[in-house]
Amino acid sequence: MSEQTERPKYAAVVWEGDSREVLQAFPDGVRQNLGFQLWQLQQGERPSDCRPLPSIGTGVFELRDQDERAWYRVVYLSRINDVIYVLHCFEKKSREMPRREFETAKRRLKAVKARLAEEFKAELYQAILKYAKKYSQKQLQVILGEPQPRVSELLNGKIANKSVDKLLRYAGRLGIEAKAKFAQTHKELVEKELTLAD
Repeated sequence: MSEQTERPKYAAVVWEGDSREVLQAFPDGVRQNLGFQLWQLQQGERPSDCRPLPSIGTGVFELRDQDERAWYRVVYLSRINDVIYVLHCFEKKSREMPRREFETAKRRLKAVKARLAEEFKAELYQAILKYAKKYSQKQLQVILGEPQPRVSELLNGKIANKSVDKLLRYAGRLGIEAKAKFAQTHKELVEKELTLAD
């Protein structure tokens, strides 16, 4: 058995709103430092100057840099499915995060979470559809415990009004086992964060 640890897959960066343009407008040295820290994140490494921002949301962090003129921040949502979501970039003149910047990051986080939920819902629907096609509509009425119009809506892709809970119930009734994969791929990062918090 090999003693080498497997490196995490290289993560993509998704830029929300104008965050990329704002970062590109930062002074050269600051842009290079923050760019290197983002690259470290993509490699699965811990950047040199970051801290959690639980007031914005779980899994949200900021990269920090400064020069003689201002402090610079890159707010991001930690790696999900090998993607790092850069929520917001800004510069500030005081210690406190300006309310406008806080609200922008929070709003963009909400939008990212909504997109991720819709992607999950679409994947779940595809799994349901794959198994539902094995049955007639009459059989599906019995299996799902739904009237014919609801079954017809489901088979025709009208799921906008269906909650994830409802789709999970359908999956269960069809005998589909939904498995979530949760892996702590960056345990060393968590341990470093705990060390820094002490």
